[in-house]
Amino acid sequence: MADQKDLKMNIIEILHYTNDVEKSLEFYHGKLGWPIVWQSPGNMATIDAGGVYQLTIVATKWVDGWETGMPVPPPKLAFQSLDLNSDAEVLRERGLSDATVAGVPEEMLYTDLSGPEGIKIMIWQDATGNPATQVVEEYNAGRKPDPIYKRGECVFFVNDILSNKEFYTSKFGFGITEQHGDVFYGMAINDGPFFGIYDWTKWWDKPETDTPDARTRLFIECTDIEEEYSRIKDSGAAPGEFKKADDGLNWFSLDDPDGNTMTFWQFKS
Repeated sequence: MADQKDLKMNIIEILHYTNDVEKSLEFYHGKLGWPIVWQSPGNMATIDAGGVYQLTIVATKWVDGWETGMPVPPPKLAFQSLDLNSDAEVLRERGLSDATVAGVPEEMLYTDLSGPEGIKIMIWQDATGNPATQVVEEYNAGRKPDPIYKRGECVFFVNDILSNKEFYTSKFGFGITEQHGDVFYGMAINDGPFFGIYDWTKWWDKPETDTPDARTRLFIECTDIEEEYSRIKDSGAAPGEFKKADDGLNWFSLDDPDGNTMTFWQFKS
């Protein structure tokens, strides 16, 4: 990269917005059995998505411009920065003029950015000693439950995969760790979790109607997908149809109470 400056940030979570935090907790914790890491009743909660990703549910009442009756915003990938002002300066130098810092230094600083096709991402920095961040750090440093999945990844569905690949590698410094032709690129930054971009036109479970505002999805690789499908179905969470492809890919998708979709998958010979 031309400027050779490292960003002091990492992927930390995927945000799911909800009309009712407690109802979402009943779904994720009560039905799926995912541990609650931290919560602010009625406002937000951070959940351990089976040991492979962090998912935070956020009440839509905190979204600027959202009003009761409107659909919840699409999921958003979020980074945590150790020095947001410095990171924002680097991103502006790389051409991201909308990397402006807002918020209150004593509480939280943040910036919202858009990718090439308008898919939103967020970068935030908590004030030193923020209780919520401390709880998450203590949880991650302590004895967490054994993972129930193999890998989690946040995937963006895009129409122009090559321009998106160039954007995320050149602007954010993602390294490509996995590639399937020009259909899928898996990436990582620093020591964070997995992130991917997928060619929307070649997606194997593409709905008949294109929904460009909801193309951010959490993917979860299972160790035994039939067992996980049965477990989720028995919980009352109502997963979608179990599907199998000729190449050995097995998958099913699941919607939370607000329509956020997650896909569970496994390759089986």
